[in-house]
Amino acid sequence: MEEICDFYITISKYYSITFPTICSLFCKKISQLITQKDLYLELNDLIIKTIKKDCEDCKVLSTESSNVNGEITLIENESLKLDKYSSVSCLVDIISNLNNKDIIFKNYHKFLMIRLLNYTKAWTDSKDLSYHQEQLLSKKQFEKKLIGYLSKCFTNSQIYVLKKSILDFYNSYLLRIKFVEAINDYDRMCYRFNPMIISNNIWDLSILSNETVLPSIVDNDRNVKVTKDSLLWMMHKYNSYFLSVFDKSRILNWYLHIGRVEIKYNTMSGTSILILLPIQSLILEQFEESEELTIDEIYQFNFLNNYPQEEIINTMNIFVSNDLLLFDNDIYKLNEKYSKDFLDLRKKYFQISRVLKDSIKNDEIKLCNDRIDIVKSVINSLVKKQKFNKDELYLECCSKISVFELDIDLFEKSLDYLISRDYIKNEDSIYQSLFY
Repeated sequence: MEEICDFYITISKYYSITFPTICSLFCKKISQLITQKDLYLELNDLIIKTIKKDCEDCKVLSTESSNVNGEITLIENESLKLDKYSSVSCLVDIISNLNNKDIIFKNYHKFLMIRLLNYTKAWTDSKDLSYHQEQLLSKKQFEKKLIGYLSKCFTNSQIYVLKKSILDFYNSYLLRIKFVEAINDYDRMCYRFNPMIISNNIWDLSILSNETVLPSIVDNDRNVKVTKDSLLWMMHKYNSYFLSVFDKSRILNWYLHIGRVEIKYNTMSGTSILILLPIQSLILEQFEESEELTIDEIYQFNFLNNYPQEEIINTMNIFVSNDLLLFDNDIYKLNEKYSKDFLDLRKKYFQISRVLKDSIKNDEIKLCNDRIDIVKSVINSLVKKQKFNKDELYLECCSKISVFELDIDLFEKSLDYLISRDYIKNEDSIYQSLFY
């Protein structure tokens, strides 16, 4: 797809005035190709790649025209003016020609959320807070610039959602930096502790379920041991700090099945690197204080209160099947002879997770609702212009909708809805709009 878009960018730059109709038709054909082949991810990557190149070109230009100290002024303006024939402008034209902007927006927002969450992977263990802040500002400015370019394609409310997502990312890291300074102990793991605080109504992720609310006081009860420098200890410390910052007017919901925890796991056979989800790490670290645990004791862990027992058993089975834990006579214990150098258990969790299955089901319901809304809108717009019989209307809808393949069942449901709400009427098998 990149080669096709590059070709379109080239002809737009040099031939759009001479052959405007051909350029416009080619742009629409590319948009149709993206829709039909589901190339949203590729388009998203191409946009980012193109704008990164644009940023580099801006830096070179800015350096050449900068002051005697060679300083580069960072661009803060969010609504950037686009050159009509720039590479980014051409890509924006392609997006503008895509049939359904809502689906395009949801795809872009999904990629943005993933990108923001993945920025945590690049976060170093450096204790230089000023370096962290520079990196953070750079990421924020780049994402804002992206939105500035794409503001032509999306509505004001959609742009607000994108900006709020970036603001959540930015504020999370500012709060994290203040937390590190407040702890004031530069040998602790707080430098590697990077919680992302998100707004539920903005981060539209079905997987955000089974939230955990931690008590405001770090407390060792008879069921859960909170050892110093453990993940649970750090979560409690951060939770307390958050409550104090917002004077207990806001609380944190922790989603333990989202995130990445890297630990060095020492056994009799050596040291292993484990990549885990927070929920996996929290369970495993409880075995540091208790050599043996039953499933009933694990059920009592307060951080698992909102997880179904099936989910907890599945998590334990993953540990056993990957030799981290031994299971005998209904008792789990650490395998001190574990010998693998590296193990990533995150995907294994989601392969059998009920939480993920529920989220996929919710996403499918959302997708069905989105599709039926599209079909209803297309039918309504068609019958306002002229009358159709059922077969004609179905074929016309199929020709208008390229975002997905329209099946007859979805078409009939949409039709029935519009008739039941008196948007259209059926007279002698002829469908027409109702005017009031």
